[in-house]
Amino acid sequence: MISEFFEHSDTRPRRRAGLRPADAGRRPALSVIWMLLFLIAPAALEGFVGVDRGELLFKLVPGQGAASIVNVTNSGTGLSTVSLSIEDFRIADGRPDFNSQAHSRALADRLTVFPTNFELKAGESREVQVLLDPGDGPFESGTYWAVVFVQTSRLADMVPPGGDRQVQVRLVERVGVFAFADAEPEPRPFPADVEITGLEKSDKGLVVSVKNPSRYLRLVTEGYVLATPLDGGAAQRWPMQTFRVLPGSVVQTEIPVPESAAGLGRCNVLVALDYGAEELVAGEREFEF
Repeated sequence: MISEFFEHSDTRPRRRAGLRPADAGRRPALSVIWMLLFLIAPAALEGFVGVDRGELLFKLVPGQGAASIVNVTNSGTGLSTVSLSIEDFRIADGRPDFNSQAHSRALADRLTVFPTNFELKAGESREVQVLLDPGDGPFESGTYWAVVFVQTSRLADMVPPGGDRQVQVRLVERVGVFAFADAEPEPRPFPADVEITGLEKSDKGLVVSVKNPSRYLRLVTEGYVLATPLDGGAAQRWPMQTFRVLPGSVVQTEIPVPESAAGLGRCNVLVALDYGAEELVAGEREFEF
């Protein structure tokens, strides 16, 4: 799931109203927050909606439609206006590029959503149908993709730093739900085509680079790090979170190193990933902890 946050302001002067205390524990998850966050009390962000899933998976078969459901919930305290749209994107440097044209793997023209516009009161939820109409084909084997954007907006009052006049700002957030559709899905176990191309140490942990040269989405469902001290001490095993590798891309994922690793000394570090192939993908390197 992806998320963006932006604003449009109405700078007409207004009486300054008392602002509620900031709720430091409330913030949009996985959001790209623009400079407005430094100008507005966090309490003003209340009222945005969330979705119950980050991706939709379909089979792309000529003439066979399919449907999926996304639940949209307003967990805030205010009324939110919701609108939905579908966009194509390309993959650049292992990441989605949403400022791009349609391409041979584009899926947006084959997807529709219903409803496209509605309002949600605080605490309300609504089902949104995402419908796939593949048409007659034919399709090249592999994964096709698009993103379903759930955009919400509402008005909020703010006082710029050092100012004594209140202005009204329209807060807008876009939450993206990826949609993937496989033409001629691969049988399991998957081919042994994913590889670990890099393993580095960062300030926060370890960074693993994973390459997917295939035409299909690869989802790493399980993984672990095994740190074995070279002086013969006890090894430590750390779990990894699930992540996806888009077709024809390289992705970097960071693995937090627990505090218990401090003092391990020089270690052989083994990273193992499971994406459904017959054998795990592994890479190793020595690091000092």
